[in-house]
Amino acid sequence: MNPKSVRKIALEILLSWEERKSDVSSLLDRAIREEQIQDIDKALLTELVYGVLRWRGRLDYIIKMFVHSRHNLDDVTLNILRLGAYQLIITDKIPPYAAINESVELAKPKCGRKNLVNAVLRASQRNQTEIEYPNKDENPIQYLSLRYSYPEWMVARWIKQHGVDWTAAFCEASNQVAPLCVRTNTLLTNRDALAELLKQEGVEVDYSVIVPEGLRLRKYPTLTQLSAYKRGWFSVQDESSMLTSYILDPQPEEFIIDVCAAPGGKTTHIAQIMQNRGKIVAFDISESKLSLIKENCQRLGVEIVTPMKVDASVIHNPFINKADRVLADVPCSNLGILRRHPEIRWRKTESQIIALSELQYKILKSASNYLKPNGILVYSTCSTEPEENEQVVMRFLSEHPNFEIENVVPFLPIFNGRRSENLESETGYMQTYPHLHDMDGFFVARMKRSG
Repeated sequence: MNPKSVRKIALEILLSWEERKSDVSSLLDRAIREEQIQDIDKALLTELVYGVLRWRGRLDYIIKMFVHSRHNLDDVTLNILRLGAYQLIITDKIPPYAAINESVELAKPKCGRKNLVNAVLRASQRNQTEIEYPNKDENPIQYLSLRYSYPEWMVARWIKQHGVDWTAAFCEASNQVAPLCVRTNTLLTNRDALAELLKQEGVEVDYSVIVPEGLRLRKYPTLTQLSAYKRGWFSVQDESSMLTSYILDPQPEEFIIDVCAAPGGKTTHIAQIMQNRGKIVAFDISESKLSLIKENCQRLGVEIVTPMKVDASVIHNPFINKADRVLADVPCSNLGILRRHPEIRWRKTESQIIALSELQYKILKSASNYLKPNGILVYSTCSTEPEENEQVVMRFLSEHPNFEIENVVPFLPIFNGRRSENLESETGYMQTYPHLHDMDGFFVARMKRSG
């Protein structure tokens, strides 16, 4: 497949995403499968799609500087310009002449505005060093919003919570492409054996310095084609997510409930820690997601998980006072995983965060009913926002005096002779940030029910 075809597919994906036909990862997966795109072209396609979505705000600012006011940009033209401007200004991997020429060719059948596309892209190339942004000191919100390509409301709330310098560092780190982390399936192998097999298949591997079963992969082919994947030797999971299962601290022969389990990453990790001994009930409200949990368990050789269709926000009476430990990894804004899903920033609103916090509290409250006396309740999100994290926990504790917070640090894995104490907050929670911990943004709180 030639680069022109890749750009055409990228444009179609961006337009479909604009129309909310599907999420980006599903659109990419479908295109790669249906068009039989090879690895080298897949890398370019993925970069173009995610690159445009990541830098969309900044790209639009630049494009508007070179579009005459009389031109109304339709969605097709605008996304062609975004693709071209991304290649010209953001990435240095594509020669300028190729970026411009292929964008012009793309405009011919799509919208007939090749002259406009050519003029705007050439002007942006000539003048890119003269592009001016708002003054950082006078208007830090607008400056950071345009410089790092985030909605102003997000930047404003982060500045209010953490200050300008912290926000700039967070935005910059969240714009980096996240490393691909995998979890060794210790039920079937060990980390050294997995690393060696991956290297034999051409994968570049780094050992995690955060979790003992973690690996970071570089320059890898399609994962499902690897023999290590087919053998069930690993699962894709970020290190911050792996730490959640350690904080739960499940023991063999216990009864565990995971109330928001799909797609099963934490569920199967819990089973690993339990050495495949005991029982785990995995709730989810979606039949298709429950099927995904079953598939993952089968591939990994996990035998102690029972998927069950349950609405986590509603108490499921048969399990009241039955569980030794409960994990509530609740639906959230996902603002901690912007490195992996840059499109999230353009889909979320501040009001959604408030609405989510109500659902999160409802799920946490329901989950607490399943615990035995002295049972452990872990609440987690992949969010950085206090309304979804500590405020939910504080509200729960204030209304449930039979629960108390426990410091997460003693439950973090001892690795290379030490624990990651820098993950602890003053209140005993774990909150990670990409610019501080080189992990996804993740929040975890551990609570214990009194006898």
